[in-house]
Amino acid sequence: MLEIADDVFQISVFPRKAVNVYLIGSIIVDAGVRSSAALLKRAIGKRALTGHVLTHAHADHQGASAFLCEHYRLPLWCGAPDVPRAQSGQVTGEYATLDTRSPDCNSRYGPGLGIPSTVPCATGTWSATFS
Repeated sequence: MLEIADDVFQISVFPRKAVNVYLIGSIIVDAGVRSSAALLKRAIGKRALTGHVLTHAHADHQGASAFLCEHYRLPLWCGAPDVPRAQSGQVTGEYATLDTRSPDCNSRYGPGLGIPSTVPCATGTWSATFS
């Protein structure tokens, strides 16, 4: 985990340096792919989290969201257009499916589970949390 500004951390997940998760204060932004959960848990350590934000609902951003929300009991916020995909976990509609010939490809690198309680937010809503 790399501190890139005061209380702002970059957590590189798979593929390293290509997909990143950010910890801004007590808010975690994005979640990498599904297999990012263990790495995120180690990086977060004992920090108290208060929420999780998705920049957009794609598999490389929401893969470990269900883990984060369940493990840390976090609300998930995302833009209103992405709420149906975040709730269902069906986030790969506009791009080709992963090659499933590899036995664990989708379970490791595919989209995560949906989060039914996803909260839609208007522009700027969650950012009001920061002072």
